[in-house]
Amino acid sequence: MENNALYQLALSRIRGIGPVYTKMLVKRFGDAPSVFRAGRQALEGSGLHSDQVESLLRFEPAGLRQELQHLQRIGVRMIFFTDRDYPRRLLPHPTAPALLFYQGAADLNTVKIIAVAGTRTPSLYGRQTTAQLIRALARPDLLIVSGLAFGIDATAHETALRCGIPTIGVLGHGMDHIYPALHRGLYYAVRRHGGIVTSFLHETRPDRYTFPFRNKLVAGLCDALIVIESGVRGGSMSAVEAAIKFQKKVFAVPGRITDEKSAGCLKLIQEQRALPVISADQLKAALGWECTGGHVSHQPALPFPLPAAPGKPEDDRGRNGGEEVRRMDPPGEEIDSVEPGEAEVGPEEVGRKVVGRGDAGPDISRQTLETLLIDLLRKERSLSFDDLITLTRQPIPSLSVALLNLEISGAIRTLPGRRYRPAG
Repeated sequence: MENNALYQLALSRIRGIGPVYTKMLVKRFGDAPSVFRAGRQALEGSGLHSDQVESLLRFEPAGLRQELQHLQRIGVRMIFFTDRDYPRRLLPHPTAPALLFYQGAADLNTVKIIAVAGTRTPSLYGRQTTAQLIRALARPDLLIVSGLAFGIDATAHETALRCGIPTIGVLGHGMDHIYPALHRGLYYAVRRHGGIVTSFLHETRPDRYTFPFRNKLVAGLCDALIVIESGVRGGSMSAVEAAIKFQKKVFAVPGRITDEKSAGCLKLIQEQRALPVISADQLKAALGWECTGGHVSHQPALPFPLPAAPGKPEDDRGRNGGEEVRRMDPPGEEIDSVEPGEAEVGPEEVGRKVVGRGDAGPDISRQTLETLLIDLLRKERSLSFDDLITLTRQPIPSLSVALLNLEISGAIRTLPGRRYRPAG
């Protein structure tokens, strides 16, 4: 089994061999090890170019044993396109990743999967709508997928966690990084009560070229994509393009015509590329879902301990030197643009202090924490998320949920720079 995984990993490491060629080769020769055992003549007869054949013949898969052991040590499971637990929603699409890296307990083939995308700087309306829709959609066979970014993504993950719905965070980089760094607590919470998935090799850093691939994977994993506040350009719209290409249902939440954050959603509705979302019941009807009762769910803990924050990998450049994330299969497909600033810095450059498990104070109830937060904000008038971590000494997921509750209820307001102030 380890030998098979080694050769599957090796295929992902060979320059010029992307998902289309990987799938073609495995289907032709039977499995990944057989691809490397094939001779020059057989490989040339499979339709590969001469440089691809040379790359395959010269590659030494045995050199990846240490990398495979690293993945196993940090609890990452590889899922190849021929595995039974590979997401079946990706199978019809030749350009979907041939190999996924996964940490989690949630089922990537859950009966119903909804993806959520939106701006990183949502309005209160956007946050409230996201939370209300997810609460109303909650059911035992539902999985929420999003990109672990600031804004709408974070609200979707946090609401799912609060409702006991498993949620999957899709990364635009490898497992050795957490981006944005301030989502470290949310990352661990999502990983424990759902899962983290990426198509990137573990050392791949966040980069403006990587996030369109994340958005494409978000769209491919779901039955339907819901866009909640988005400009006309940006990451959310690239997810929409992928969802339409994958023939997924696309929904958009309408907003005010004067609001730039709703311009993308209104344009999608106007061009009939997305159905407007006016209620959860309308969404369920459009998806053919029957209404169900209350939802109670508990995802088992991961079968490995949660480590401290991952350190900087030994070689940030990786074996591909950053070039492989730009290649696509077949060549020539253009990369969608992302909103400015989405991946301009890596997690090590953020430089924000995050309180770890050893720094946390005694656990308090959610109601007590919300009361404490209101008192602190009324006293100081405005505090940053980092200030609140330091003052409350509470776990980041608990603090994030409490702030979200207060914002949805109208008790506090969010300011630029992830600062908070009391309402009124």
